[in-house]
Amino acid sequence: MFWTLTVEPGFSVATRTAPMMLIFVGATGLVFSPSFVLMLIGVIAVGLGCGADLPVSLATISEASDDSNRGKLVGLSQVLWYTGIIATYALQLVIGGMGALGGQIVFGHVALAALIVLLLRVPSRASGRRHGRSARPARRAIAPEPPASATSSGARISSSPS
Repeated sequence: MFWTLTVEPGFSVATRTAPMMLIFVGATGLVFSPSFVLMLIGVIAVGLGCGADLPVSLATISEASDDSNRGKLVGLSQVLWYTGIIATYALQLVIGGMGALGGQIVFGHVALAALIVLLLRVPSRASGRRHGRSARPARRAIAPEPPASATSSGARISSSPS
């Protein structure tokens, strides 16, 4: 099953926070999980949450930034994503020999980072409302008017019954 999360400008706070909540709940479950089944559910939740959060985070940054710095901030978000991945690997190298406790510490840090981002996103509103700007209108695909089909007499053909 393949699916795509699309986020339009002005999306709700629930849409902003749901993927990060999934990461937080999954990582917290991994820290306190007593069984393999719960650990598996936690890993799936963290994976789905991370995949779903990428477009949400990029849209949030795009909406909250000005035209002059939007590209820089979206690029910085990619650098920060990779920094988080590298930091997690570095932490695993240091505490990897601790067994289950080491895994709990790593996922505890993931849960803490998700909680911080979640709390920062909750007060965030759509595009610049907190900066006194109005939200940018959503880009919508407008279907072109179908070409007028003409008969030999020049009358328009209609699809409605007469």
